[in-house]
Amino acid sequence: MGGRLRQGQGEVRRPPAPGPGRPEVAPPRPHPRPGERHGGRREGAAGRGATGKVTGEEEAFSHTDLVDFKANVDGAKKIYELLKPVVQERDAQLAKDLDGGFGAVEALLRKHEKGDGYVSYDKVGKGDRKELADAVNALGEPLSKLAEVVAK
Repeated sequence: MGGRLRQGQGEVRRPPAPGPGRPEVAPPRPHPRPGERHGGRREGAAGRGATGKVTGEEEAFSHTDLVDFKANVDGAKKIYELLKPVVQERDAQLAKDLDGGFGAVEALLRKHEKGDGYVSYDKVGKGDRKELADAVNALGEPLSKLAEVVAK
């Protein structure tokens, strides 16, 4: 068959064998199914967006972290709201946990509102940062289950 494998009706090329000038290369990893671990994380885009901005490292000089953080939480919440009817049908407790988690994070963010935005992140005390981080981490757990429940 000359380096080709037949698979179903399509054709798949076999990678070249390792040898001189051809280093051994690991085969590509398949994409994870919903709810599976990938890269050490078990959460989809919604979870990564909601939990990714608490430390203040990404916007160290612009001090806009809370604005970006709120946008990420809003994005994750929008995804959840679109899927909420399915989640409520398949796992009512998860829906309740997500509603509570989003409510808790939003309540903490409201404490730092100023005009149309938020106070500069460098004005947020260590205790408030920890409180936000704890709330986001608590929300991350049920968010990590969202894709799995919807895919059932």
